[in-house]
Amino acid sequence: MERENLLIKEVSNCFLFISLLIFLSSCEGIYTIQGKVFAINGEALPGVCVSSPEIFSHVVTNTKGSFVFRLSKPISKLEFIKSDYLPFTVSIHFAEKKYITLTDIFLTPKPSTPGVYFLDNAKNRYLPLIKGRIERTQIEKQNSVPSIKLSEITQVKDTFPKLYVFRLPQYDVTMYQMKEYVPKVDEMKSDKKVDKTEKQSDGKDTPVPQERKIWIPDKPVLTHTEFLSEMDTSLFLLKPVSELKPGVYCINWRAFEMPFPRISECFLFSIVEESEIKESSTEPATSDTKKEEKDKMTGDSKKIADN
Repeated sequence: MERENLLIKEVSNCFLFISLLIFLSSCEGIYTIQGKVFAINGEALPGVCVSSPEIFSHVVTNTKGSFVFRLSKPISKLEFIKSDYLPFTVSIHFAEKKYITLTDIFLTPKPSTPGVYFLDNAKNRYLPLIKGRIERTQIEKQNSVPSIKLSEITQVKDTFPKLYVFRLPQYDVTMYQMKEYVPKVDEMKSDKKVDKTEKQSDGKDTPVPQERKIWIPDKPVLTHTEFLSEMDTSLFLLKPVSELKPGVYCINWRAFEMPFPRISECFLFSIVEESEIKESSTEPATSDTKKEEKDKMTGDSKKIADN
């Protein structure tokens, strides 16, 4: 009996020892990753799916943009996915540590429609460039050049602009510096005659439309492109190689280099000095101020007359 009791004790001790080893090994196998996800303006992003292609589990960020991801084995890649934002990938390196705190993750928003945009980081929204269409303008009797007619052009002061191109081809994208084409006197007269003869159905003259300037290509500008996400290539960044001088620039898809371009649409913007932007923004305010002063003087004169 004593021998049997000793044998039972030894077996139970072995079982406890094995159980303890299994428990310790399972505890050693827990890996933890934590971090926070924000929009580019610093606003916390809830509802971001945090996952890895190496495992089948995932977590979602809370209202403060925070997450804690517990894993049973180490991984090398972490993905952040949210609708209306570009997916983002981070490389993970587990060395001796099994608890990693990531630096803050910032997700880039996606535009709603295809086009070329400037990104306002402070407001987390896109500013679209005005779209034009490339036509042929006859400058001589037997010579015509590609041209764009626009009355308004987006103005910026950044001489190293970052342009975001959404759902448009990355290949063949080009940038050109433009120059204004002034028609000859006889062409301008014929245009004015056409404007004068425009009538509405009730016989009244139509309001005179804003004059559209004609822009023709001057010289190409060297650029380079950069995809912002490995998982989603619908949005890429277009930047000039060198600093841009003040002037008008056009983004197109080799439309100036071939007679029948596949994409005839283009996007224009203008590099201007900060003083020019301030002057254009203060002109309407000056006229409004004059109007207020005039109304005030009229009111004062009425009060004097009543007295």
